[in-house]
Amino acid sequence: MQGKLGTYILTNKSDSKMKIQKNYSLDSCSNDIYKFTSLSNICTTFCLSRSAVCFFIDEGLISINKENDYLSMDLSSINKLQTISHLKNDLAINNEGISVILTMREKVINYQDKLKIIADSLKKSNDIEEMLDNLKNCGFFDF
Repeated sequence: MQGKLGTYILTNKSDSKMKIQKNYSLDSCSNDIYKFTSLSNICTTFCLSRSAVCFFIDEGLISINKENDYLSMDLSSINKLQTISHLKNDLAINNEGISVILTMREKVINYQDKLKIIADSLKKSNDIEEMLDNLKNCGFFDF
């Protein structure tokens, strides 16, 4: 896809996941921010319909920012769109199912992070009080 802000190339990695590489010929942008000239270009890049992309924006699962004459997304949204494209196009999962999958995936990752904090705290602690202090200091109990 060629836009005035740069060229976006969609390639397949050996594990059949999509990868977007950015090659800037004119303007540069900050790391991990991808710029597109239109929503249609985003849809074409990820082989998704306009309604599907809008659904995931409305669900809050991806974030697209409008800046002047282009739309920008961070790497997190790019990765989610790649996952959405795989689930929808390769596995024929509908939008609602994908939404549930991505939401549950985020929860699992959050719980894994919390378990890692507990495990690290256990390794560093000599007793339960010290462990609780370590967990409080790292913000584990902040909700």
